[in-house]
Amino acid sequence: MTALLLLPRSAADLVRGRTVAASVLGVGLGLWAWFVAFLVVLGFLRGPLYGFVVPGPYDDAWGGPTLAGAWTVHALVWVGVLVAALAMWWCLARLHAAVVEHLAGSRRRVWSVPVAVLLLVLAVGFVVLFVRQL
Repeated sequence: MTALLLLPRSAADLVRGRTVAASVLGVGLGLWAWFVAFLVVLGFLRGPLYGFVVPGPYDDAWGGPTLAGAWTVHALVWVGVLVAALAMWWCLARLHAAVVEHLAGSRRRVWSVPVAVLLLVLAVGFVVLFVRQL
């Protein structure tokens, strides 16, 4: 009998449930985008500003043993990370649009909701692992 209570009673309940699902997934994807922004800022502090963050000697640094070499290599790695982050933000925006369109009923994109849920589960796991290493 309790399983019947979980079913929507009317079309309004179905729309309300889809709106809540779209909102929860939207907030989750937005938080993931902000976490990626945090990683980009952290990469900027450790990449192009490497010489200010890490005092010498740079014998064991990527591009070492000189400050110029270490700075160049870290800055180039940061550019690669920035390109990857921009691609990730674009993909997140497209995924969010697909989820909203699917749950609103305007376009049928069945794949979007499971992909968003999987991405959020993986994102939570990544954040937990990232925080535990600190």
